[in-house]
Amino acid sequence: MPARPDTAPEPTVKETFGAFRAGYTERPADEDWAAILDRLQRAPEKSADPLGGRVATALIDLPHWGRVVMKHYARGGLMRYVSRRLHLRSRTSRAAGEFATLQRLLAAGVPVPQPLLWVETGMLFTENWLIITEIPEAQSLADIARQDPARSEALIPRVVAMVEKLIELRIHHVDFHPGNVLINAQDEVFPIDFDKALVSPRSQSELSARYRNRWNRAIAKHGLPTALEFSVDFNSLDPSPS
Repeated sequence: MPARPDTAPEPTVKETFGAFRAGYTERPADEDWAAILDRLQRAPEKSADPLGGRVATALIDLPHWGRVVMKHYARGGLMRYVSRRLHLRSRTSRAAGEFATLQRLLAAGVPVPQPLLWVETGMLFTENWLIITEIPEAQSLADIARQDPARSEALIPRVVAMVEKLIELRIHHVDFHPGNVLINAQDEVFPIDFDKALVSPRSQSELSARYRNRWNRAIAKHGLPTALEFSVDFNSLDPSPS
């Protein structure tokens, strides 16, 4: 059985760059940090795709790290009317939490983007960002479904296998839908956006139902082909907690 994702180490290096606090496993080169800092100080641009969620993303070409994705975390719910960009400071920011989750998933053999850096600024109220590697030549499954329904339907068994892997590891991706599944040119599957994901105490059968229900609601809400719906119960999994 794969290693449990909660056994992987947390980031070991934290550093302050002026007004910014950052965590990483490989320190960014000075030229990379200068480009990152320039982008941090710009207003975020929210995705026009309703499946893109509240997290704004930007592609940046860095001298040493190459092309990376920068995620800027926004507020939802009623608090968005107070501020979409500021978060009450906590021990672990959303960016640091997702950084750690991606590390754990990579250690368990799940193909996710490599986390490079999390950044936070502010004292009582903070803004935070996550920088991850880009998945080259990738589209979301939602986009593929709109352009090529037959290809998207053929990919579902691979997506199901990925969900089974996450359930086996007890990872609850709280917003798993076709917009958060990337497919590259080789039809490989990469789950993304593990913001607020957690190692769940629920049984595998309970997690199976949550994944299926969340996915199928998104299919219906956004008018994607019904052939993409999860009809399986992930029966290959042991329904009882270990």
